[in-house]
Amino acid sequence: MAEGCHGRESGVVRVIGELGLGRKRSMVRLAVVIPVAFVLLLAQACVGNEPGKPLLIIYCPTTPEYGRELQRLVEADGKVDADILLLQDAEVFRVAVHFPNVRAVVVSLALSLSQSIGPSLEWFFSEGGGLVGLGFAGASMATGNVSQNVFPIFANGYLSGSYDLESKTYTMSHLKENEDYISEGVPSFTVSTQKLVLSRNLSTNEYLPMTPVAGAYKVLFREASTGAPSVVKYDHSGVSVTFACFGGDDFARGFNYYGRFSQTAEFKTLFTRAVEWVWSNERKYEKSLNESSGYFAGQEEELRSLMDGGRKLQARAEQRRLATAIVTIALAGIAIVVVHRVTFR
Repeated sequence: MAEGCHGRESGVVRVIGELGLGRKRSMVRLAVVIPVAFVLLLAQACVGNEPGKPLLIIYCPTTPEYGRELQRLVEADGKVDADILLLQDAEVFRVAVHFPNVRAVVVSLALSLSQSIGPSLEWFFSEGGGLVGLGFAGASMATGNVSQNVFPIFANGYLSGSYDLESKTYTMSHLKENEDYISEGVPSFTVSTQKLVLSRNLSTNEYLPMTPVAGAYKVLFREASTGAPSVVKYDHSGVSVTFACFGGDDFARGFNYYGRFSQTAEFKTLFTRAVEWVWSNERKYEKSLNESSGYFAGQEEELRSLMDGGRKLQARAEQRRLATAIVTIALAGIAIVVVHRVTFR
């Protein structure tokens, strides 16, 4: 499925055929049909006569409310003119990220569980795509090698912030290191959030500095107590901004609840500028559209050809039915005349 935009086979036609056959199969096939139906809807945006807006995918597998909050922030900022697609299913995400109308991707992971999306993220980045990662997106436990070559935090663990007894929340301080478009005008700040992913020396349990061997790597903020990077900007094959924190969850009473930080001026500014920067500096979108335009045009032509053939077959069948009806009526008329003459002569 992931190769549908570049393969030689007639992917759209093939999938439509599979959907037709699916009606004859058991209910278990619904688990396949639903993602396939999604793919067809997304492909329609690529095949249609009028090009739509570029697509921004926000992937929050366990936190749909936080995903909607991130969408609201992007829309309220108004600087990224995109159709926004919120996804929670890893299988659908792995397919969707390969479509040529996807210009940027936001990945927010609140948990350290493996998402099995690493190869898709690496491919998207290698094609020149723009990505923003939050929370465990930069941790090897969740995304594998992506934590080194896409979201270069190199995290193999996490730490908790300082617990405040009065407010019963965790807080974390971030010290500004570099002035940049993303960090411009945002001073060092303290915010209510619980977890920061980081690279640790497994022997001493202390922060272990690590940086990528290639590309332009810039730390914008560091966590105050460890010196570990908390906001990183990276430009190599593609472009990315990684937040080693802010992988918020939806549980309102939780220590890492997104509502504790999502409306702070610092987070809103840094997140929306990060999305805007990767959106403006990615190098995949135009290239993918140009490469895929011929392919999808072929698919559309093939669909039209099949439909025209179907209409011709239908017209021939109707003509045959009409001829059969005329002959039947004529024979019936002759039979009536014969019966009449035999009976009443």
